[in-house]
Amino acid sequence: MDEQTGNNYTSAEYAKVLAAADAKIGKTTFLVASLLGALPWQRFGGVVDRPRHLHVLTFDANALGGIKRFITNSCGKDTSYCDFRVYNHQDEWKRVSHSKEDWNYDLYNAVVNTLSTVSARAVKEGGVHALLFSSLTGLSEGMLRALAGPPSEERKGAGMDPAKWSEFARQLIDVRNYGQVDTHHCIWEAHIDRGSQFSMKKNDEADAGPRESLHVPGSAGRSWSFNVEQVFRIRRDFGDTFEKTNVDMTYLDTRPSADFISGGRGFTEALKAREPDLTLAFHKLGLKIGRFGAAKAKKVVSK
Repeated sequence: MDEQTGNNYTSAEYAKVLAAADAKIGKTTFLVASLLGALPWQRFGGVVDRPRHLHVLTFDANALGGIKRFITNSCGKDTSYCDFRVYNHQDEWKRVSHSKEDWNYDLYNAVVNTLSTVSARAVKEGGVHALLFSSLTGLSEGMLRALAGPPSEERKGAGMDPAKWSEFARQLIDVRNYGQVDTHHCIWEAHIDRGSQFSMKKNDEADAGPRESLHVPGSAGRSWSFNVEQVFRIRRDFGDTFEKTNVDMTYLDTRPSADFISGGRGFTEALKAREPDLTLAFHKLGLKIGRFGAAKAKKVVSK
């Protein structure tokens, strides 16, 4: 327990971010480059203080495909920027997807062990660390399949029952709590699901179009945005490149309007509606930044 007053209250030194976006806009590339301070419009360095202090958990196929070429060729940085740590859980994901049993805990246990490793390294090594999940969608799909078991002609339905749904929610909540310990920044990369384009509803509900949600099934997915501290939507202006580069302008939408995001987030008072620099955004929010790669003469100015 940390006793404070209303005058000195702070929630945490590190961010707990949900960064959601539509599919195929380069979410992982944008977030990794932003955390490293590699994007050509970043003037104040990265969120982390050195590349080895960026930890990326991957579940999706080819999650980091092309990242080295983007950082070195498109952003013009040297290969030292690519020395971040990657914890590739694709094999565990594939194994549970091929498992013939239900109630499989292999993926869950592997992820929890990795989170323990990341937290221990952050404490031991010091500095400013950041943890990126690429992605929450891939993680949840693997955990759901592990509990449900394989499709079966004998067993009707999707293989889930109330006990499994409760366990699925518990596992996701555990992973969220392990990931969001205040020893490092935690960023949950997530996909936005627009739902079906067709509706049986009538009148106003049908005219409103498909509802947006996080592509995470169950109650944990519906409540995820209420259990983080910052919610951003990543947006990319295709074809609008930055100055003399081929890098499309991409930014954090700090006023996202979606069915899965609650209104009235206080942190938006400190930020512009469009924030292209994650490091500067964290600085405005009073969060720790390491500023890897920043020019020594540059001072962080919150505008």
